[in-house]
Formats: sequence, structure tokens, C-alpha cells
Amino acid sequence: MKALTISFMEDVFHSLDLEHLNKLAKVLPQKLSGSSIIPKNPSDSFKNRLFNQFLKEKNLRYIFKYISSGYFHDIVANDENIYKSTSIQSMEVFFEEIKNKELESPFSFYIYLIEQTDEDNIVDFFQNIDGLRTFKNNSLIYIQNKKKNKGCTDISLEYKKMEDLLTLYKKDKIDAENREKVLLKENERLKKKIEKNNNDKVRELSKLEKKFLAEKECEINRYKEEITNSLLKLKNSESKYLNLEKKFSILNSTLKNKENEIVELKKRCNSLINTSKTVKTISHQTKESIKKILLIGVPGKIVIREDYNFIITNPDTPLEDIIKIIEENDINELWITTFQLIPRMKKKIIQSLKNKIKIQELNDFTMLMKEENINGFKTR
Repeated sequence: MKALTISFMEDVFHSLDLEHLNKLAKVLPQKLSGSSIIPKNPSDSFKNRLFNQFLKEKNLRYIFKYISSGYFHDIVANDENIYKSTSIQSMEVFFEEIKNKELESPFSFYIYLIEQTDEDNIVDFFQNIDGLRTFKNNSLIYIQNKKKNKGCTDISLEYKKMEDLLTLYKKDKIDAENREKVLLKENERLKKKIEKNNNDKVRELSKLEKKFLAEKECEINRYKEEITNSLLKLKNSESKYLNLEKKFSILNSTLKNKENEIVELKKRCNSLINTSKTVKTISHQTKESIKKILLIGVPGKIVIREDYNFIITNPDTPLEDIIKIIEENDINELWITTFQLIPRMKKKIIQSLKNKIKIQELNDFTMLMKEENINGFKTR
């Protein structure tokens, strides 16, 4: 399979939801060790291991054949007719043609391309790795514009609702004015009639008139309040949309800054790790270069080489204590001043330790150190 196709398939895996990833995990010829079921909230490290398993040659060929056989056609079903009527010979032409069309997601085009069962279609469309990145970026821009258009549509609906309310209010107001004119005329007629007949009827008519006018005033005020509330809701919707757009811009900028900080921290971490390894290596080498020697006897005023670490004990030290000193201090060699030890004690020490540690007998320690001085020892 071509290198560009492998990179394309990796983008396909990143675009799939958990349901479709689970389907692939279950049908793999070479399954992921441990489990073939993906957790509900998989970590990034788990996804990386899963995608690496998908990208193995045997698995990748099987997945390509599996998807091209139509098992993931539900992803592309709603957008299929648009793709069939769109040119796939060039990425620029493709995005120009879908610009004013309603796709559920441009990423469903990945599945549509695989279903064509011809790897050359993929290579011809994307050309190179940069083509894959361009497609991904253009798809994200398409989705973002689609969301913005949806937001604009919601605002248009609020305007339409407000206009309908205004129209209804105007109609009711005209009807009310007409009814009011009729009633006023009727009131005038009744007024004249009542004036002629009974002063009490005049007072009653006045009460009715006031009541009617109060009701109409309440009705008009109610309509005004509804219109005011609608206008406030519309303004709030516009304000929320602008705030969300501003927050998105700030978050996007913050994300980029955090990504740069992570890159810088990784560099510093790698530098510290390399420095730590170097220090450990030097320290380990320095410790290994010092030879530890247990000297049984009294050396006098002899000064020995600096790269030897001497532990000195008296000639009458018991064997058990000598063994304990050797074990606790990781002694490399045992030096015995023969002329200072009782022969029986010397023999006992040599027989007990000759198979466990290198032993050197010194007949004349002072003379030996003078001879060793030629090879790096100092005397004073």
C-alpha cells in the first residue's frame, strides 16, 4: 500500500466515532493485545496503540477491503448523492462545488473514496501529505461556516417572529380603533337619549365608558410589553452569539500558546534527562575506579595511592569481625602484614577467605609500599 494511502487511512481512523472504531477492533486479523473492546472514554495513549495496530500491513489491507465493501456506508449515506454529482478529480474543484451544499460532514468523503475501491483515486485526489492537511483544514472551515450560518438562521427566525407580532398588533389596534369609533358613536346616541330620560343613566354610561377605556389601555400596554420583551430577547441572542465568537477566538489563541509551552517543556525535559544520565554515568565510573583494601596490621607513616581506599584493622582483630568488615564495606582485596600476625591466626584467616577474596601477604609492608611507589604510590 502506498505511503500516501497509509497517511490517509490514519486520518480516516481519527475521523471515526467510538462505535465504528469498535467494529474495526473486533474484525482485525491481528487484534490489540489485552482487549478488542474500546473503553467508553479511551485515553490518548490507548488510541495511539489502537491506531498503530490498525496501521500494521495485514490489518490495514483488511480494513481497506472491509470499508470498501460498504460496512461503513451509514457514514456516507446522507451525503452520497452530493458526492456523486461532485467532481473528485481536484481538491480545489471539490470544495468549490460543495461550498453552497449542505453536507453532514466533509469527513464522510473519506469513506466515499474508499468505497470506490481504487487506491489511485485517493492518490490522485490528495497528491501528497500537504494535500491531506489542506483537506482537513478546509473541512474544518466548512464545518465552522456551517455553524455560523445556522446561528444567523436562528437570529432571522427571531426577527420573523418579531415582525409577526408587530403585524398582529397593528391589526388588533386597527380593529380596536374601529370598535372604539363605533362604540363612541353609540355612546353619543345613548348619551343624548339618557340625558333626555334620566340623569342616573348618564352617570352609568360614564362608568361604562371609563371601564372600556381602561380595558383597552391594559390591552395596548400588554401588546407593548410583549413587543419590548421580544426585542430584548433578540438583542440578547445577538449579544450571546458575539460573546461566543469572541470566547472561541480567545480559547483558540490560548490553545496555541499552550501547545508552544508544551513543546518548550519537552525540550527542557529532554535536556534535563540527558544531563542526569551524563552525571549518573560519571558518578558510577568514579565509584567503580576506587579499589577498597582491608589491611590487617599497622602500616606506620606510609601514605598510599589516592585511588585506593584502605580500611585498617589491628593484627589481633577476631576472624568474625574481619569477615563482617569485608561484607559491610565491599572490600576488593585483603592485605596481611605477615610479620605482625601470629602464624596460627594468619593461617586461619587465609583458609577461611582464600576462595572469597584476593589475599596478599606482606613480609615487609614499608619496603612493599616503596616498591609500589614506582607504580603510582606515594611515601612520606
